[in-house]
Amino acid sequence: MLERGVPIIDKRIKELLEGIEAKAEKFCVESRQTPLEEISRSVYGYTKGLWDVGYTLDVEARLNKAGLLLQNICTILPEQSMNVICSQLSDIAEADLYDYSVFKLKLRSGEIVPTLRGIQTELNKLKTIQTDLKNVGLSLTELGNVQHHDLNSLNEDINSLAGEIETKVIPELPETSDTQIVIEKLQDLKQSKGDVWFNRVAALSSIISLVLTIL
Repeated sequence: MLERGVPIIDKRIKELLEGIEAKAEKFCVESRQTPLEEISRSVYGYTKGLWDVGYTLDVEARLNKAGLLLQNICTILPEQSMNVICSQLSDIAEADLYDYSVFKLKLRSGEIVPTLRGIQTELNKLKTIQTDLKNVGLSLTELGNVQHHDLNSLNEDINSLAGEIETKVIPELPETSDTQIVIEKLQDLKQSKGDVWFNRVAALSSIISLVLTIL
């Protein structure tokens, strides 16, 4: 039953995503030569071809980016529309941010290099959050309570992963000046404050890059 049902579910999801793209395209066309043209073009860019994206997290990330852009125009809508749309965008703002698989990857003997590469790929996705917020004129303080909670959880996981690298990876590295740099960077990361979250993500990514050059 599951095998027969999955194609039906996939088809429905595809239809929904195609509908989102069609509406975004209509918005883009109808807002030409208006103050909303630039935003509508960006929203359409995020939704274009969305139905054909195979990676679930990429779909969610692109929809979140489009939602952040739409928040910029929410307050200039007529009151009735604003009440409906702003509440929906607020729900998006409170959506679960903790959907990145970076900290689900565990370091195991014999799988260290591919796992570290996988972690770095996910870290690079997390780093785009800062750019996205800047693009729509938002700061971390303007995120929803749920997202703040998720960022705090990610901060704790950064410490945990730094500890794993320290105990499972460092012993496998040769005693060189580069290895000593990695050790020092790990100590700095573990002692850094949680409120500089983006800096900590970038620092962890830099540490992994250096480790991969040594291994």
